[in-house]
Amino acid sequence: MKPQKASNHIMFQKLLIIFAIVILILSPTFTYSANDIIKYDISGSSFYCQDGTSRSCCSQLAHRVSSDHHSRCASIVLTNKSGYNMDLVAKNLEDGRWLTSEDYVGGNSVNINYEPHSLLDNESETISSVTGRFLGGLTGYVSFKINDDMTNEFTISWKVPTIGSPQYEFNFLNDTSNQHYDVKMDNVFENTVYQITINNKDNKDKTFISSIMFLVIIVLVIIVIFAIVSCCNTCRQRFRPGPPAGFNTRVIPGPPVGFNTRVITVPPAGFNTRRQHSRPGPPAGFNTRRQHPRPGPPAGFNTREQHIRPGPPAER
Repeated sequence: MKPQKASNHIMFQKLLIIFAIVILILSPTFTYSANDIIKYDISGSSFYCQDGTSRSCCSQLAHRVSSDHHSRCASIVLTNKSGYNMDLVAKNLEDGRWLTSEDYVGGNSVNINYEPHSLLDNESETISSVTGRFLGGLTGYVSFKINDDMTNEFTISWKVPTIGSPQYEFNFLNDTSNQHYDVKMDNVFENTVYQITINNKDNKDKTFISSIMFLVIIVLVIIVIFAIVSCCNTCRQRFRPGPPAGFNTRVIPGPPVGFNTRVITVPPAGFNTRRQHSRPGPPAGFNTRRQHPRPGPPAGFNTREQHIRPGPPAER
């Protein structure tokens, strides 16, 4: 049984390792940070943007423009994970201007969109603005509508004074929208970038439940496989022909090398092993008690008891 237990333990460890690898592969954690998409390089002249990369280029370009003109800038990174498309409702800059392609001074010619636009599901965009005058400030807002059943609408506003910290604000027009959507906000890149991610709580709950169900199924499959392997090993041991009941399984040392292993019939206890000539035995019913031989009468002798009579005298 010890080898069987050891094999089952090794099999269980392998299954646990496989299970851990599956969990690590199927449940990765992806974190989004503006630091990953923004390269803070305002000292060199090797600034380069690719065509259509507004999310990774607008914020850096706005920072360079504001630094060169001693002005202020503000960028909004909006990520749509609501499960629905978003339509742009309104946009306005009360003070400042939108960043344009003319602000890009790279060595290549690119088409970069810096103004807000409608978003598809799982799409992101960066909205960048800078001050339009020397030592000016920034004030603006954008409004989006989520194309769900309730048509939820939200507004993002920002205010960057000439001196002081930028201020950002996010608001749903309807408070019930907070029951269906989870909004994550963060200020990064020297507080010049306002990062917003809108998640659908219902989809998040469904994803969580699906992940739990998937993990439960994986665990059940591993348990079933382990049970089948253990059952097969047990059946293999059970149906292996063993010694009869009561058989002494103690190990008896064998004969020494060169010992004659011919089978010798052992006589029963008390048997005289001296060589004897085979003699025919007495007939059945014969009295084997020892009797002394007596001489019998002569032939024709009357064995009936006779009285002794005196005979005639002898002749003289």
